Amino acid sequence: MKFSDYKSTFPQETERTKYIAHSENGKGELQSMKQHCKGVANMMKSFALSDKFVDMYIYCGIIHDIGKYSDGFQKYIRIGGKKEPHAKWGAYVSINEKLINIAFPVLGHHAGLPNRDAMFEILDSCKNEESKWYSIQHSIEDDSVLIPSCDNASFNEIESNTTKELFVRLLYSSLVDADSLDTERHFQEELYDSRPKQVLDVDNLIAALNSKLGSFSLTSPLNKLRTDVRLYAQELAKEPQGCFSMTLPTGMGKTLCSLNWALHHAKAHPNIKHIVIVLPFISIIDQTAKELKSIFKDADVVLENHSNVIYEGKGSNEEEYYCKDPKQLATENWDYPIIVTTAVQFFESLFSNQRSKCRKLHNIQNSIVIFDEIQTLPVRLAECTMNMLNDMLHLCHCSFLFCTATQPNFQTRSDFKGIDFIKPLVKNPSAIFAATKRVEFYPVADYQPLSIDKIVNKICEQNDSALIICNT
Repeated sequence: MKFSDYKSTFPQETERTKYIAHSENGKGELQSMKQHCKGVANMMKSFALSDKFVDMYIYCGIIHDIGKYSDGFQKYIRIGGKKEPHAKWGAYVSINEKLINIAFPVLGHHAGLPNRDAMFEILDSCKNEESKWYSIQHSIEDDSVLIPSCDNASFNEIESNTTKELFVRLLYSSLVDADSLDTERHFQEELYDSRPKQVLDVDNLIAALNSKLGSFSLTSPLNKLRTDVRLYAQELAKEPQGCFSMTLPTGMGKTLCSLNWALHHAKAHPNIKHIVIVLPFISIIDQTAKELKSIFKDADVVLENHSNVIYEGKGSNEEEYYCKDPKQLATENWDYPIIVTTAVQFFESLFSNQRSKCRKLHNIQNSIVIFDEIQTLPVRLAECTMNMLNDMLHLCHCSFLFCTATQPNFQTRSDFKGIDFIKPLVKNPSAIFAATKRVEFYPVADYQPLSIDKIVNKICEQNDSALIICNT
């Protein structure tokens, strides 16, 4: 059977629900296994990285909950009692079909992405429960559901093991989000319908930004220099997707310059759906988000996701969850045009195995990610982080921009495996630093250590105002 025909594996139900995926919602409606598997598979299809991977995404959506066909789970969902694990059976089928890339996400779609040893330990236990597996198979056949075959060739063509691991994470993220959304649609349809539906309307956002930029006077040398830098970067926005750098001194308007480039880069590459701005400090985030909101005003395209932003709502289990602010929902999966977040939030999404943190990862594909103050990335984390970003460049149709006044060397070299190539967006940064130089440095005591008393006495001798900064 071809996956293009997969809808036919879910015939229209004409009798009372035989096999239940979720209990009654507020309307007294049950969700059948067919309804849930079909709903998740359809969402997974829309989340797929590209057409060549669609089969795997759909298969993952169909297979993820087949363990709920067990007699034990059906008894639990109807009359209560001990809850029976179900995720391992979809993973068990995947392993038997040599689809290990699907087994990981399926096994972890509730408990978290497992490591290899933990997965095989769990799956080995399935071999001792053959009677339960036969019961599940019988129920699947009784429900007229066919599990189609899945061609894994596209996954096997991925050369790097780390890139394969990234693909598994993306598949996991997509499954977690699709499963959560379809479950939410059943239990809380109004909540599901209230999710934000904003899109990255590049033309309107560019017009709003141009209106802001047009309000600046061009008579001052500094504003003229800012404009020249911005327009040079804007021309390079037409370049193919990849990794870029923007090295500018403080006060040169990196926020607006990088945003202008990002919007024009998105215009040149229609696959781009999101712009993610990653900052190291919450104080900077507050300032950046406030500036962006003032530019785009009523467009409501900026989502803040950090600890200082508290949305009105409450989280508990999936049946009782409610939320009064749709933006709270968007923080779960980053389905929003412009996201302003912390480095911690972003990198946890890349490296964590927890379902709530990984859920947003698939929405980083087809995105532009701007890293402001990239030099704050801890040295001990630099190489593994750049490895991950390099894999994302190859697999996820992303573009990255590193912004800072002191640009680290993150490009691959003999002693560092980093980004393959980083294209600068600033022509001759040293000339810009020289033109905007505002401080002269003079050595005191020929750089020899001085006591606090001696420093104070030396400053007082100058008979002028002074600022002493220590321990930087």
